[in-house]
Amino acid sequence: MRIVHVETILSCGSYATSKHWKRTRNSIHAAIKRCSWPPGSGKFTIYPQSGKKRGEGNGVGPIKNEFLAELRKLEWSTEGVAKNQSGQPLGDFDAVCLGPEGPIVVEWETGNISSSHRSMNKLTMLESERVIASWSR
Repeated sequence: MRIVHVETILSCGSYATSKHWKRTRNSIHAAIKRCSWPPGSGKFTIYPQSGKKRGEGNGVGPIKNEFLAELRKLEWSTEGVAKNQSGQPLGDFDAVCLGPEGPIVVEWETGNISSSHRSMNKLTMLESERVIASWSR
């Protein structure tokens, strides 16, 4: 998969320009770029079918699974209840790594706007409560 455009919504404070964040962001991008469809093909082909029937369309599950497998290689925790440095549960996330400013979380969303809104609301709430790494600390 290739990344065509990245839209930064918020970037301020010392962590946004830190070496740790740059390495973390690069590792997330590298994990995305390693995703392929069909799995193992080394390329990403979009199939225009509806995807509603078995064997049609691009499967979200296999693509997400490849992404998470790449993050696990980098020692991210995946598919479970994330915890902060003190061991307190934060909620379910697709992937989490502990950074110097707090947990860094990733949610994989592919096109379902309701699901995307829920994820963004959860992330915004945890960021504003300073539970997860924040750009503005």
